[in-house]
Amino acid sequence: SLPDLPKPNIAGLSITRDEFGVPHIEAKKRTDAMFGIGWAMAADRLFSMDVARHAGRGRITELVGYDPGLLRQDESVFEFSGYDEADLQAQYDDIVANYGGTGKLADKDITAFVAGINGFITRVNNGTYTLAVTNFIGGVVSPGAVVRVRVPQRLLTPVIAPGALFR
Repeated sequence: SLPDLPKPNIAGLSITRDEFGVPHIEAKKRTDAMFGIGWAMAADRLFSMDVARHAGRGRITELVGYDPGLLRQDESVFEFSGYDEADLQAQYDDIVANYGGTGKLADKDITAFVAGINGFITRVNNGTYTLAVTNFIGGVVSPGAVVRVRVPQRLLTPVIAPGALFR
């Protein structure tokens, strides 16, 4: 049987799961749908999302501890990426400012998606739901563990492209 996962309390947003545990999100508003997608993704894979976030920023050793191989991986990411957090923020701001309605819609979608992730984290940290992985990560998800999505926006583009989700 599937675990009883918490659901957000947003009127007009429904997250149900089929017999395989696949979330089905129905919403009256696009922002609520994006919130629901973030919530469902966090419910299903918060730990792996946080690992990917740390690895993508060359900071995996902060999460899992010192390991010579992982430290070399972090250094390689820094060497390859060639930009820091300020540059990354500038790239994001450029998309919002220079791509008209599409840039503004992407920003609105990403903001709602991240709010869904953080809403789930808040529910976990309030003690109303326990993640199976919390024993591994110390019992609580770090406050603000997933505050914003900037690096993975390239991965989200096909998901939030016009018409990709909404008929």
